[in-house]
Amino acid sequence: MGYVIVGALVLSGIVQLSIGIYVIVQSNRGKNLWFSCLAIAASVYSFGYAFELTAQTVRQALVYVRIEYLGIAFLPTLGLLTALEFTGKRWSPSSKPAIAMLAFSALTLVGMHTTAFHRLYYADLVLTRVGALTIVQITRGPWYTASRTYSNLMLVLGAVVVVRSIVTAPADLKSGHWLFLAGFALMGLSSNACAAGLSPCGVDLTPYGFMAMNVLFLIGLSPGQVFDVVSIAKSRVFDGMDDIVVIIDRSNRVAGYNPALHQIIPELGSDYVGEPLRAVFDKHPEITEFAATHWDGEADIALSDGSGRVFRARVRTVGRNSRRGGTRVVAKYLTMTDISKEMNMVRAMKDLADLDALTGIANRRSFYDQIEQLIGGQRAGCPIAVILMDIDHFKAVNDTYGHKAGDIVLQAIASLLSQNTRAQDILARYGGEEFILAIPDMGVGGAVAMAERLRMSINAFEEIYEGQSIKATASFGVACDTTGPGFDMESLIKNADTALYEAKSSGRDSVVMR
Repeated sequence: MGYVIVGALVLSGIVQLSIGIYVIVQSNRGKNLWFSCLAIAASVYSFGYAFELTAQTVRQALVYVRIEYLGIAFLPTLGLLTALEFTGKRWSPSSKPAIAMLAFSALTLVGMHTTAFHRLYYADLVLTRVGALTIVQITRGPWYTASRTYSNLMLVLGAVVVVRSIVTAPADLKSGHWLFLAGFALMGLSSNACAAGLSPCGVDLTPYGFMAMNVLFLIGLSPGQVFDVVSIAKSRVFDGMDDIVVIIDRSNRVAGYNPALHQIIPELGSDYVGEPLRAVFDKHPEITEFAATHWDGEADIALSDGSGRVFRARVRTVGRNSRRGGTRVVAKYLTMTDISKEMNMVRAMKDLADLDALTGIANRRSFYDQIEQLIGGQRAGCPIAVILMDIDHFKAVNDTYGHKAGDIVLQAIASLLSQNTRAQDILARYGGEEFILAIPDMGVGGAVAMAERLRMSINAFEEIYEGQSIKATASFGVACDTTGPGFDMESLIKNADTALYEAKSSGRDSVVMR
């Protein structure tokens, strides 16, 4: 029986050493570092204890116990760090909490190795024989009790970390967390069984508990398992993304999605996996059309629900290598980023560039841009008129009532002009107190009549500012032409300006046609 126990310990050490090496080889860039260290430390414990059970003298036993403690001293710390690593809260070796915990473990190791001088760890050590086995009986010192308390504290904290993670873990990952928790439970039971005197023949069952725990941990970390630590991290990143992500299979059915989908589907609650794309986005056919008809592409999609929201949508393929060579497309994924704020900002910036800051109507630059588009879309021979207007004696308004009053007058007259023009007409502030109006498809008679109506509207205008009445009149210059070969907008505007000059020279508050 004794040889079986020792052989099992050696086998346990080999298994755990293999696990530690395997995890190091399978991981990259330091991932799963704590778990690999845990497995290797537990293997040292198992090998040392196997030799301890065969010791013939106290001196030999103490040598083997010291070997054991190269692993034992660090196991509680590594257990908690592994739990944090598994649940996505990994502490790096350079972090202050990890350094503090490792320092405590190192202090325990030093205390045990120097216990012959201070008796703080083992007050005494004697050997007893149980069949072919040598059982070391110890008299515990105060530091041993402190170390034991620390071990149980780390065990409880590790279990708490895993339990808390179980609560928030996705449903398909919970089984892996339970497996991890079971490993902690087995290790705790085996560790405390010996301390309570419940182990058979007085044999320490802790190394076997660590082997069971590490095997369970390995299953949880094996590549391809749904509860792989990397998968957990990816799942949390996927679920925490602000961007909408929808995975679509080759039949245009939803294979997966993240919670951000509620940005478009507020009533998100049903499981849409397996549902046709058109059923999921039944209220947004523009999304379905883009995602279903593209394998790789990008587009800005304005939702048709009247919300004014715009999403930048991207479709990318997901492929895998085929045994026959090449890549076989197995799915595609749709990502959608809400760019409504950016689009509103672009529109606001365009308005700042195109609109007059004071009056809110088009500025001079925007007027010429609109004229260029208008002329480009006109057929040859279409009439077009330009009305240039200037507020009479506007300097006197500023001098008498102040520039604030002058600004109010300009705003009011701009509003009056906007209300008395057609949607297809182009109205702009041309500079200072001058306004310009381009009127497509209107001949001489209509343009003069419109200018006269505008003049009379301004005559009827009155602004009350700080209890004082401000009235205004305006002079108008009108010019007309037809589009086609030889048409020149600048010449037309120059003719309207000449007519305006004549109106002002002839007494103002009049309309002159040229």
